[in-house]
Amino acid sequence: EEEVRHSLPASQYSKLVSNLDRISSSIRKYGNERDSPIISILGHVGNYWRSGILSLLLPMPQRPSAMIRQFAALAPEHPISHRILTLNLRALERDGLIRRYAVEDSRAHVEYELTEMGRQVCQFMWSVIDWGEENYDKIVRSREKFDEAD
Repeated sequence: EEEVRHSLPASQYSKLVSNLDRISSSIRKYGNERDSPIISILGHVGNYWRSGILSLLLPMPQRPSAMIRQFAALAPEHPISHRILTLNLRALERDGLIRRYAVEDSRAHVEYELTEMGRQVCQFMWSVIDWGEENYDKIVRSREKFDEAD
């Protein structure tokens, strides 16, 4: 610790300690298990199907059958099954990112919609995607440079 303290300017060292304290505080408070709220939310954002479901629900509520058709149209080489859709919808619903509700009309069915938390996660997710697109070339060059060194 002393070596790090002396190798950094005071303001950078203070920021480093603050960031590490924040991380360790979060782990102490929420745990570092897969079911931890923070790890779970990051898992949703990084999951192909869940981030796709969140994106499909952003403009409007959807029936599960409509989501299956949209996934098939958007990525025909990678369709989603009913079972996988259901498992992912339940995980998002469990964390409060989407809401399931019954529609009572001539053909009773269920629909899903984003909650306010789900909308907030979508904003975060799209910020990360935008960042990735802006830095894509830099990331590719960095990987190539790293791989060449091996």
